[in-house]
Amino acid sequence: MACQCPHQNWIPTGKDGAGPRARYKDLLADLDANPEFLAMLSEVRALPPHQYTDEESQMLQHMLVILRYAVAELRLVFAERGVVDFVELGLAARQVLLDEEGKLSESADVFAERWPHLLVDEFQDTSRSQYELFTLIAAGWGVRRVEAPASWSAIPCSRSICFARLR
Repeated sequence: MACQCPHQNWIPTGKDGAGPRARYKDLLADLDANPEFLAMLSEVRALPPHQYTDEESQMLQHMLVILRYAVAELRLVFAERGVVDFVELGLAARQVLLDEEGKLSESADVFAERWPHLLVDEFQDTSRSQYELFTLIAAGWGVRRVEAPASWSAIPCSRSICFARLR
């Protein structure tokens, strides 16, 4: 699929346009040589607008309110049953490790002393929130009063591509 773009309207004429015209021809040749890239560029045109309409923005605000109620209801169910899910457990751990200003809490120091070493198995499957939790625990090591060195190790799956290349 050859790229057909009218360049007469935006490339200067005469000597001033010689360089831009040559670059434009090179670009067209590169696009012709890479049809996959040209197809990807064409898909960009189909992306949604970078801004919500007023109606979409209002709908999003309503959905966020509903979501807050759903979270509150879920927490009530958790409290009634005496259980939590994995996400709630991670959020609770984050609340314990950070104070209201977002700085390490006093509890972080306690956990740093309790857990001077972390081993993260299947590291390639670690989510962003799990990684943030590890870094919060490790950040507590910087304020520890214990002299023993702290460490953490990330262990990939033995079948993962990143581990295979290290052998």
